[in-house]
This record gives sequence, C-alpha cells and structure tokens, in this order.
Amino acid sequence: METADREEELKAFLERGNFCRAAHLAQSLNLDPDTIKKYELEALWQMAALYRNALGTKKMAQEFGISKQELARVLNQKLQEVSQKKEARELEPCYDHETGQYLDFEQWMERLFKGWSKLKPN
Repeated sequence: METADREEELKAFLERGNFCRAAHLAQSLNLDPDTIKKYELEALWQMAALYRNALGTKKMAQEFGISKQELARVLNQKLQEVSQKKEARELEPCYDHETGQYLDFEQWMERLFKGWSKLKPN
C-alpha cells in the first residue's frame, strides 16, 4: 500500500475515532513521536473511559510502553479536562460487572489501579 493511501487510512481512523488503529498506523508510517504518543493516549482514554475495559487498558498501556504511574497521571489529567465540559458522557456511571454496581469513571479508575497487579494480560 502506498504511503498516500496509508495516510488516507490514518485520516479515516481518526475521523471515526479509532485511536488504537491510528496509533499503530502512525507508528508504521514513522510519524513524529509526539503525534504517535497523542494517538496512544487518546486510545488509552477511549479504552478506559468509554469502554471501561481494565484488562484492555493495562495491556494497551504495556504495549505502548506507558507505566502505571504515567497512565494514572494521564487519565487524571484528561478527567479534569473532560469534567469541564457540559456533557461528559464518558464520566457518567456505567455498570461494572465485577462489582454489580454502577460506577462513575473516578470510582472505576480507583478500582483499576487498586487491582492493577491482579490484571493478567496474556
């Protein structure tokens, strides 16, 4: 596939909000590290806040070379930014199958980092 086609594919991923695919494609296109990091952090936010997937969040962070401490800092920073918006759907309570309760994002994130060592990605 030509570089121009791959750049169009990257643009399409970004328009659809598919940041995980965008991060991987940006890496294969050898884009600048800041751009790649931006897409990786958006992908992590998506996995954590929108999908509330603890195991996926940990696995993705490890794949991107992001430590637990850096992830906590990034998620808290993004949480502060998003909470300033009028509509912050990703911060609303969602059903958590592990607890059987509805947890807002801050509660979910607290559980994520408390149970971090118990999450075992393959």
